[in-house]
Amino acid sequence: KRIDNLGCSTKVLMTGTSIDRALVGYEVDSVIKWSYFDMLLLKDGNHPMLDSMTEDQREEAISSCAPIVRPTLYKMSMPNTAAVQAALPDSLQTKWSKLLSDVDSSRFILETIVKAMFTDDVGDLHDLISLKISDVTESRVNMIFGAFKNKKQQSKFTKMVESCLGDEFVVLKINGDETSNRKAEATTKALVAQAKREGKRVILISRDMASRSFSIPEIDTVFLMYDNGLLSQTIQKASRAFTPGKTYGGEVKADGTIISLSLDSRREEIDPIDLYILAEAQRITEDDEVLQDSILRILNSVNIFKNDINGKIEVDKDEYSEDMLKRSSILKQALASLALDRINYEEFEHYIMSHRDIATSLSEDYDVDISAAKTSEKEIKKKDESQIDKKHKALIETILFLIQNITALKEFDGYKSNNIREILGGIESQELTKEVESFYGLYFTAIPKLLDDKIVPEKLLNTVLEGHEPQVIKFK
Repeated sequence: KRIDNLGCSTKVLMTGTSIDRALVGYEVDSVIKWSYFDMLLLKDGNHPMLDSMTEDQREEAISSCAPIVRPTLYKMSMPNTAAVQAALPDSLQTKWSKLLSDVDSSRFILETIVKAMFTDDVGDLHDLISLKISDVTESRVNMIFGAFKNKKQQSKFTKMVESCLGDEFVVLKINGDETSNRKAEATTKALVAQAKREGKRVILISRDMASRSFSIPEIDTVFLMYDNGLLSQTIQKASRAFTPGKTYGGEVKADGTIISLSLDSRREEIDPIDLYILAEAQRITEDDEVLQDSILRILNSVNIFKNDINGKIEVDKDEYSEDMLKRSSILKQALASLALDRINYEEFEHYIMSHRDIATSLSEDYDVDISAAKTSEKEIKKKDESQIDKKHKALIETILFLIQNITALKEFDGYKSNNIREILGGIESQELTKEVESFYGLYFTAIPKLLDDKIVPEKLLNTVLEGHEPQVIKFK
């Protein structure tokens, strides 16, 4: 309202990582995004925008990003996790959301993981030595973001960490019931200063709080203890390790470490680090650049490792970029990259049809988060809230179904193109829109609108379509 009162012809809104939420209520013509990886690529002289600059401009741009902290990404997995979990029934398969929903029941495995990572103490479980993190980080000041079911489970996890690590560590729980973000930052600074004097290490434990606007330079390591997760949240949480300044030991900070630990065999295809890299690669891809080249451009500016019984192993960047583009992995990335917080319920309500020819079947990995869809206060007052939530869920389920079955569009068009907009044009010219609507349960005009509003990741969908070919039956 203050901006509107100024009567300016041009308005520039500036915000941090929560850009989609900040833009609600404004008429915005265009969005300019400048991410941490943009600065990192500039620092290394590897950003596409440098190609259009003069030599002096290039030098100035590169030097402006010299203080940027370099990410070290550590993709960990439990020993033999894929083989072990695949042999178990679904009810016994382990993932973070299950472990952290009942800390008491999961205490043995949680304590074992924490001790192995922070103290190299694995008891008789010698294979777990691969979980030690001392090869990649000093882990003096750590931040754990966990998929806690509620604040009660977060409190239990905090006490468990204190108990199993002992007096050499100071452990602090951060949640909104007990403090504000600003007070938590001040408390943490004082705690870190005291820990330095006493020679102790620090572990901060949070669910979502302190994931943004929380700047502690001494934080050298961030743990992402959750399965999948929204891209925007992963970016915010990872950034806690990238605050420049002085380290715990007083040196100028050069790098920050992000660690993900795969417990679920299905996460062998995707984890928060994979999602982060692919999303940044997708965003910087030039029109004439293939996505794999963009992934390699990102990888050249980070240190990326995986764990092994002998310690850390540097990830082969060519193999990694190829694995990232396998259809099953890309499809999961596309689902995780949906900008559900951009959905305006009032605009999309009439696009949902009463039925579809095929029933929706969604994996539990993609539970619908109805809080991501926007509903105006006026709409909530006019209708029953539970009914709105039900319709929101139906809309989001329909969009998820569209993404999971996006290759069907290519089949409708007769495999004539790998570009989703060209495919939609072909379907329309062949007058097949009714068939598409019956299949997806969504009016045809909704699909280009989802693309135009950047709710669905167009480049990732094109990559999925490019990798889909018709099955050919050969007779001997």
